[in-house]
Amino acid sequence: MPVPDTFLAATVNKPYAQHVVSNRSLQPLESGEVAIKITATAINPVDWKIRDYNFFIKEYPAVLGSDAAGEIVAVGADVSNFAVGDRVFFQGIIGRYDSSTFQQYCKMPAALVSKTPSNISDDQAAGISLATVAVVTAFYDKSGQGLTPPWDPNGPQVGNGKAIVIIGGASSVGQYAIQLAKLSGFEKIVTNASAQNHEWLKKLGAHVVLDRAHSSPEDFKAAIGGLPLEFVFDAISVKATQALGVEIVQATKGADKIVTVQGADSDAIALGQSKEPKVAVKQVLGLGSSPALRYLSEPLVKHLGGEDGYIAKNLFVPNRVHLVKGGLNTVEQALAKNKEGVSGEKVAMTPSRPSISWDEVNNAPHEVEWSEGLIGAPAAYQAAEKYEEHVAANGKYFPYSISLSNLRMEPSNLLLSRQARKPGSSEGNPPWACGVFVDRIIETKGLDFNDTKKAKYLANSHRVDIIAEG
Repeated sequence: MPVPDTFLAATVNKPYAQHVVSNRSLQPLESGEVAIKITATAINPVDWKIRDYNFFIKEYPAVLGSDAAGEIVAVGADVSNFAVGDRVFFQGIIGRYDSSTFQQYCKMPAALVSKTPSNISDDQAAGISLATVAVVTAFYDKSGQGLTPPWDPNGPQVGNGKAIVIIGGASSVGQYAIQLAKLSGFEKIVTNASAQNHEWLKKLGAHVVLDRAHSSPEDFKAAIGGLPLEFVFDAISVKATQALGVEIVQATKGADKIVTVQGADSDAIALGQSKEPKVAVKQVLGLGSSPALRYLSEPLVKHLGGEDGYIAKNLFVPNRVHLVKGGLNTVEQALAKNKEGVSGEKVAMTPSRPSISWDEVNNAPHEVEWSEGLIGAPAAYQAAEKYEEHVAANGKYFPYSISLSNLRMEPSNLLLSRQARKPGSSEGNPPWACGVFVDRIIETKGLDFNDTKKAKYLANSHRVDIIAEG
């Protein structure tokens, strides 16, 4: 399914404004690029900060979002390692709207895209890239600690005989930091978190997890156990955690810095210079598309993804997902959820999926209160799915005559006969195809004749939108 001429995007149309859903289109693919249908996009603090603080936005309407998963729908010239239909995940490019992720389609340099392995879902994959690139920058780039990455010779041994402290282990960034520290061979990985996340972080590779509310510099020193401390990584990077990081370094031996993912706090900088050993506070900026970081981001995507990468081998586990359902209309809800904080999970949403699935409608109890709007959209998407399944199995042109008796016995058993139509027209997925699915649900959910008419009208409207998407 190629990129449609227009598709839906959540856009910020003026400074500080909330997102609205509108139509936009992509520029043609350049050499080395791929087009991606975005099936899931994760929410990160940078997404609401860009809007709330009005930075990185040069023109309006703006498209935000920079962490996603999806499916390749088109391949540009000089791309040989991807094909249409490949599942992928990636870090979008902030400020480049065609490569942002709060929309149904985007395009990306193929060199910055990972193949999604079969052992994880798109919802899980969507939250991997941005936070992982932040950790990779902190650990392996000279702007951070400058270690040898684990995919290079001797990289898996750089932590031998050493300890690392990760403040905020249950955060999205913290969880990936623990796992990269394990891949780098650290003998002692020490972190802190609320009690509910302790066992999970130990499964990811942490050796000691201290109580977030009651962990002093001396507690960290005791947990390190006399090993030399390589450095402190602050995955939270607020004023209090930066001060704690400085005090941990001052209480131990071997390290000379803490690395943060937000701006270095002036009080933490002053504290670090107030006594020996002097402690530097260094901020990193994990933009994988930056030319200065491509030497790390490009090998990272190859080693993380695919059926022989870290994820497929269970050496790297995605964050657990807090999914906000409802498509692009839920962007503000998802941003608010991230802003208020979610412990141990990554907030994600689904740009190309309806607010409620066909299975949720079909399998819900009879007593559930239904509206024609809730039924219309899933019916349209179900009709579209069945149509796509037939095209995949039988050819490019649409077909469509459906046996109602078969459908009612088993929705997946569709009897189809060929009826050619021009690609891009709506004839192959006719209004009555959506109506079949509406009728099936109306019968079981107790809606009346007027509700049926409204639901069919809405389903057909969604059908037209779906066809416009491709």
